[in-house]
Amino acid sequence: MSTIKKGLPRENYTKISNSAIFNSKLSHGAFRVYCFFASMPNGKRVNDGYIKQILGITQSTLTRHKHELKIHDLVLVERLGPREYDLYVGHDKFLAKEVKKYWDKENI
Repeated sequence: MSTIKKGLPRENYTKISNSAIFNSKLSHGAFRVYCFFASMPNGKRVNDGYIKQILGITQSTLTRHKHELKIHDLVLVERLGPREYDLYVGHDKFLAKEVKKYWDKENI
């Protein structure tokens, strides 16, 4: 189970940075997973089973796309305990590692 923690606008719609949209190094599938994460409200708890069901993809595909997003620093996953994670979602001007720092300061 992962808790979504992101540094994106909090309006009632999803904003995706143009750099993510036009990043030719990001696969279409990874972009779709990124959009899913970005669409979730802060604090939303999701697991891979839910993500796979909603997006209609396999575990290996989801794992591959998450890895791709980590490489681009759009997503950072921090393990908290057995089957418990925080998932930080960033964008080109506020990378996932910076989102984590922001959330770490907020929880002090």
